[in-house]
Amino acid sequence: MITVITYGIWLYKTDSEQAGIHNDEHFEISLLDAYKIGLSKANHWDPKAKLYLISSVDSDFGPEQGIDGKRRYWNMIFAVPGSPKSIIYTLHDREIINTIPTTDMTSINEVIDSIDAIKFDSSALIQKVQSDLMPAKGWATGYHFILSRGIDFDLIEVVGADKEGLLKKLYFNGQTGESINPTSLQVMK
Repeated sequence: MITVITYGIWLYKTDSEQAGIHNDEHFEISLLDAYKIGLSKANHWDPKAKLYLISSVDSDFGPEQGIDGKRRYWNMIFAVPGSPKSIIYTLHDREIINTIPTTDMTSINEVIDSIDAIKFDSSALIQKVQSDLMPAKGWATGYHFILSRGIDFDLIEVVGADKEGLLKKLYFNGQTGESINPTSLQVMK
């Protein structure tokens, strides 16, 4: 998974430099908006495709990224349960700029069954975290958002920095918006 995210960061650097991508705020979208764009594309690829993971990706525009729960750049993986088929999408400014079909995800069972099950979006959760989480600086700039399947629920991670500037994650149940203790996540795995 880290390889996918790293590859997405490299793709962003390469493609945005070539395309001269701009910094207009109206291109920023929430986690669920990015999911909808990816799901539409994935359903054309295979109607049985389900989301495995979606993650925001850094851009070059400063620590205020994600301050409203929205980002311009996202990576996502969709998989076909019971099949080795999967596909990786890189989303920039509301458009999928790269597609990588793969068979590397041969044992994916932790998929998100339906976008309708997710009741909390990154733009709502950001309000819950700002007293405990600051925008990060460095390789993970601003606030980042990750959606994946936990053992019993869809898990949203909000990544930022603690008061000392160290990387910190807060975890939420995507259906209820309830904060999840990271210790209980380690017990589940």
